[in-house]
Amino acid sequence: MEPAVKVYKENFDHPIYNFDLSTDESKNFIADLKPELIIGGPLAKIFQAQGRGTKPWEGQI
Repeated sequence: MEPAVKVYKENFDHPIYNFDLSTDESKNFIADLKPELIIGGPLAKIFQAQGRGTKPWEGQI
């Protein structure tokens, strides 16, 4: 289990689903839940630039 998932489960009682949203399996799973609303967004800029040799916290945010 990933550390973030472990911490989340320790702090919240509702279900958590940890899978790749780009797969057909995950799309079918979500469709079966019949959600009324799905909220999401891109990662924070500081994490998007990580590993590219840039320092986004230095005036680029």
